[in-house]
Amino acid sequence: MNKTLNIEGIIYKVIKSTNNSITFCVLSSLGEKYTILSKGSTKGYSKKNLFLEIGNKVNVEIVEGYTVPVLKSIALKTECELGKTSLEGFYYLSFICEVTGRIIFEGQEEILIYILLEEIIYQTPKDIFLELNYFLIRLMQLLGHELHFFSDLLIDKDKVQLNFSLPEGTIEKFLSITPYKVLKYLQNADSIYLVKKLKPSKNANKELFILLVQLFETVFQLKIKSALFLQE
Repeated sequence: MNKTLNIEGIIYKVIKSTNNSITFCVLSSLGEKYTILSKGSTKGYSKKNLFLEIGNKVNVEIVEGYTVPVLKSIALKTECELGKTSLEGFYYLSFICEVTGRIIFEGQEEILIYILLEEIIYQTPKDIFLELNYFLIRLMQLLGHELHFFSDLLIDKDKVQLNFSLPEGTIEKFLSITPYKVLKYLQNADSIYLVKKLKPSKNANKELFILLVQLFETVFQLKIKSALFLQE
Protein backbone atom coordinates (compact mmCIF):
# COMPACT_ATOMS: atom_id res chain seq x y z
CA MET A 1 0.00 0.00 0.00
CA ASN A 2 1.31 3.42 -0.94
CA LYS A 3 1.80 5.90 1.86
CA THR A 4 2.46 9.63 1.96
CA LEU A 5 5.42 11.14 3.81
CA ASN A 6 6.27 14.78 4.55
CA ILE A 7 9.95 15.75 4.64
CA GLU A 8 11.85 18.96 5.28
CA GLY A 9 15.36 19.01 3.90
CA ILE A 10 18.02 20.42 1.60
CA ILE A 11 18.34 19.46 -2.06
CA TYR A 12 21.94 18.49 -2.84
CA LYS A 13 21.59 16.80 -6.23
CA VAL A 14 19.31 17.26 -9.25
CA ILE A 15 19.31 14.96 -12.30
CA LYS A 16 17.19 15.38 -15.42
CA SER A 17 15.65 12.01 -16.19
CA THR A 18 13.86 10.61 -19.21
CA ASN A 19 10.10 10.99 -19.83
CA ASN A 20 10.08 14.70 -18.83
CA SER A 21 10.92 13.90 -15.22
CA ILE A 22 13.58 14.97 -12.73
CA THR A 23 15.21 12.88 -10.04
CA PHE A 24 16.58 14.79 -7.06
CA CYS A 25 18.18 13.97 -3.73
CA VAL A 26 17.32 15.53 -0.38
CA LEU A 27 19.10 15.35 2.96
CA SER A 28 16.29 15.63 5.50
CA SER A 29 16.46 17.66 8.71
CA LEU A 30 16.76 14.30 10.49
CA GLY A 31 19.86 13.50 8.45
CA GLU A 32 18.24 10.93 6.16
CA LYS A 33 18.88 10.69 2.42
CA TYR A 34 15.91 10.52 0.03
CA THR A 35 16.00 10.06 -3.73
CA ILE A 36 12.75 11.38 -5.23
CA LEU A 37 11.18 11.36 -8.69
CA SER A 38 9.35 14.46 -9.86
CA LYS A 39 7.16 13.46 -12.80
CA GLY A 40 6.53 15.89 -15.65
CA SER A 41 8.85 18.54 -14.21
CA THR A 42 10.58 19.24 -17.53
CA LYS A 43 7.43 19.35 -19.65
CA GLY A 44 6.39 22.94 -20.33
CA TYR A 45 5.91 25.16 -17.31
CA SER A 46 6.02 23.40 -13.96
CA LYS A 47 5.89 25.05 -10.55
CA LYS A 48 7.78 22.06 -9.15
CA ASN A 49 10.71 22.82 -11.41
CA LEU A 50 11.16 26.31 -9.91
CA PHE A 51 12.28 24.90 -6.57
CA LEU A 52 14.36 21.93 -7.76
CA GLU A 53 17.79 23.52 -7.40
CA ILE A 54 20.74 22.43 -5.27
CA GLY A 55 21.00 24.23 -1.95
CA ASN A 56 17.29 24.99 -1.63
CA LYS A 57 15.61 24.01 1.62
CA VAL A 58 12.19 22.59 0.84
CA ASN A 59 9.17 20.86 2.30
CA VAL A 60 8.21 17.91 0.14
CA GLU A 61 5.29 15.52 0.23
CA ILE A 62 6.21 12.19 -1.35
CA VAL A 63 4.35 8.99 -2.13
CA GLU A 64 6.24 5.84 -1.19
CA GLY A 65 5.58 2.37 -2.56
CA TYR A 66 7.30 2.84 -5.92
CA THR A 67 10.85 1.91 -6.92
CA VAL A 68 11.68 5.59 -6.31
CA PRO A 69 9.35 7.71 -4.11
CA VAL A 70 7.27 10.10 -6.22
CA LEU A 71 6.92 13.81 -5.48
CA LYS A 72 3.35 14.89 -4.75
CA SER A 73 3.97 18.50 -3.71
CA ILE A 74 6.85 20.83 -2.88
CA ALA A 75 7.15 24.16 -1.06
CA LEU A 76 10.23 26.36 -0.82
CA LYS A 77 11.41 27.20 2.72
CA THR A 78 14.79 28.84 2.06
CA GLU A 79 16.26 29.71 -1.32
CA CYS A 80 20.02 29.27 -1.66
CA GLU A 81 21.46 32.28 -3.50
CA LEU A 82 25.10 31.12 -3.57
CA GLY A 83 25.00 29.56 -7.01
CA LYS A 84 23.32 32.59 -8.56
CA THR A 85 25.49 35.46 -7.36
CA SER A 86 28.85 34.53 -8.94
CA LEU A 87 30.73 31.74 -10.68
CA GLU A 88 32.84 31.37 -7.53
CA GLY A 89 29.68 30.95 -5.47
CA PHE A 90 28.42 28.32 -7.91
CA TYR A 91 31.66 26.32 -7.59
CA TYR A 92 31.51 26.67 -3.79
CA LEU A 93 27.95 25.34 -3.62
CA SER A 94 28.61 22.60 -6.18
CA PHE A 95 31.59 21.34 -4.20
CA ILE A 96 29.67 21.19 -0.92
CA CYS A 97 26.71 19.40 -2.50
CA GLU A 98 28.89 16.92 -4.40
CA VAL A 99 30.89 16.01 -1.30
CA THR A 100 27.70 15.63 0.74
CA GLY A 101 26.20 13.31 -1.86
CA ARG A 102 29.31 11.15 -1.99
CA ILE A 103 29.52 10.36 1.71
CA ILE A 104 25.90 9.83 2.79
CA PHE A 105 23.82 6.73 2.08
CA GLU A 106 20.16 5.85 2.33
CA GLY A 107 19.21 4.15 5.57
CA GLN A 108 21.66 6.19 7.67
CA GLU A 109 20.88 9.13 9.93
CA GLU A 110 23.41 11.95 9.66
CA ILE A 111 21.70 14.80 11.50
CA LEU A 112 25.01 16.53 12.35
CA ILE A 113 25.95 16.57 8.67
CA TYR A 114 22.59 18.21 7.92
CA ILE A 115 23.32 20.86 10.56
CA LEU A 116 26.76 21.46 9.04
CA LEU A 117 25.28 21.73 5.53
CA GLU A 118 22.65 24.18 6.73
CA GLU A 119 25.28 26.22 8.57
CA ILE A 120 27.61 26.63 5.62
CA ILE A 121 25.36 27.26 2.61
CA TYR A 122 22.98 29.86 4.03
CA GLN A 123 25.58 32.51 4.69
CA THR A 124 27.86 34.62 2.52
CA PRO A 125 31.39 33.22 2.41
CA LYS A 126 34.15 35.56 3.51
CA ASP A 127 36.69 33.45 1.63
CA ILE A 128 35.41 30.34 -0.13
CA PHE A 129 38.62 28.37 0.46
CA LEU A 130 38.73 29.19 4.17
CA GLU A 131 35.15 28.07 4.65
CA LEU A 132 35.50 24.98 2.46
CA ASN A 133 38.49 24.04 4.60
CA TYR A 134 36.31 24.31 7.69
CA PHE A 135 33.63 22.22 5.94
CA LEU A 136 36.06 19.42 5.01
CA ILE A 137 37.73 19.27 8.43
CA ARG A 138 34.40 19.33 10.29
CA LEU A 139 32.92 16.73 7.96
CA MET A 140 35.83 14.34 8.48
CA GLN A 141 35.51 14.82 12.24
CA LEU A 142 31.79 13.96 12.11
CA LEU A 143 32.55 10.85 10.08
CA GLY A 144 35.16 9.68 12.57
CA HIS A 145 38.24 10.70 10.62
CA GLU A 146 39.98 13.26 12.79
CA LEU A 147 43.13 14.49 11.04
CA HIS A 148 45.90 13.41 13.36
CA PHE A 149 49.44 14.42 12.45
CA PHE A 150 51.74 12.62 14.84
CA SER A 151 54.66 14.83 13.94
CA ASP A 152 55.15 18.28 12.48
CA LEU A 153 58.69 19.12 11.53
CA LEU A 154 59.79 22.62 10.67
CA ILE A 155 61.77 22.24 7.44
CA ASP A 156 62.77 25.88 7.28
CA LYS A 157 61.27 29.17 8.39
CA ASP A 158 58.56 28.91 5.71
CA LYS A 159 57.55 25.24 5.54
CA VAL A 160 56.31 22.42 7.79
CA GLN A 161 56.41 18.68 7.13
CA LEU A 162 53.31 16.90 8.42
CA ASN A 163 52.94 13.16 8.91
CA PHE A 164 49.27 12.24 8.97
CA SER A 165 48.11 8.99 10.52
CA LEU A 166 45.23 7.63 8.42
CA PRO A 167 43.57 4.20 8.22
CA GLU A 168 45.45 3.67 4.96
CA GLY A 169 48.78 4.33 6.68
CA THR A 170 51.05 7.32 7.12
CA ILE A 171 50.89 10.14 4.60
CA GLU A 172 53.59 12.78 4.40
CA LYS A 173 52.55 16.28 3.31
CA PHE A 174 54.07 19.74 3.32
CA LEU A 175 52.47 23.09 4.15
CA SER A 176 53.63 26.65 4.37
CA ILE A 177 53.58 28.20 7.84
CA THR A 178 50.37 30.24 7.47
CA PRO A 179 48.09 27.45 6.17
CA TYR A 180 49.61 25.16 8.83
CA LYS A 181 48.47 27.61 11.54
CA VAL A 182 45.03 27.84 9.90
CA LEU A 183 44.77 24.03 9.91
CA LYS A 184 45.49 23.85 13.64
CA TYR A 185 42.91 26.57 14.32
CA LEU A 186 40.20 24.96 12.19
CA GLN A 187 40.63 21.60 13.91
CA ASN A 188 39.26 23.21 17.09
CA ALA A 189 36.68 25.52 15.49
CA ASP A 190 33.08 24.42 15.98
CA SER A 191 31.31 27.32 14.27
CA ILE A 192 31.55 29.06 10.91
CA TYR A 193 31.43 32.36 12.79
CA LEU A 194 34.68 31.56 14.59
CA VAL A 195 36.21 30.79 11.19
CA LYS A 196 35.22 34.18 9.81
CA LYS A 197 37.44 35.86 12.41
CA LEU A 198 40.54 34.54 10.66
CA LYS A 199 42.33 36.74 8.13
CA PRO A 200 44.87 34.60 6.28
CA SER A 201 45.55 35.30 2.61
CA LYS A 202 43.49 33.61 -0.09
CA ASN A 203 46.64 31.88 -1.37
CA ALA A 204 47.23 30.33 2.07
CA ASN A 205 43.63 29.13 2.25
CA LYS A 206 43.84 27.67 -1.26
CA GLU A 207 47.06 25.81 -0.42
CA LEU A 208 45.36 24.23 2.59
CA PHE A 209 42.26 23.44 0.50
CA ILE A 210 44.32 21.49 -2.05
CA LEU A 211 45.92 19.48 0.76
CA LEU A 212 42.59 18.73 2.44
CA VAL A 213 40.99 17.59 -0.81
CA GLN A 214 43.90 15.18 -1.35
CA LEU A 215 43.49 13.78 2.16
CA PHE A 216 39.70 13.54 1.86
CA GLU A 217 39.96 11.69 -1.45
CA THR A 218 42.52 9.33 0.06
CA VAL A 219 40.46 8.55 3.17
CA PHE A 220 37.18 7.98 1.31
CA GLN A 221 38.74 6.59 -1.87
CA LEU A 222 36.90 8.88 -4.27
CA LYS A 223 37.53 11.79 -6.64
CA ILE A 224 35.73 15.09 -6.17
CA LYS A 225 35.14 16.40 -9.69
CA SER A 226 34.07 19.91 -8.68
CA ALA A 227 37.37 20.41 -6.82
CA LEU A 228 39.13 20.69 -10.17
CA PHE A 229 37.37 23.98 -10.99
CA LEU A 230 38.35 25.44 -7.61
CA GLN A 231 41.99 24.40 -7.93
CA GLU A 232 42.57 26.11 -11.28
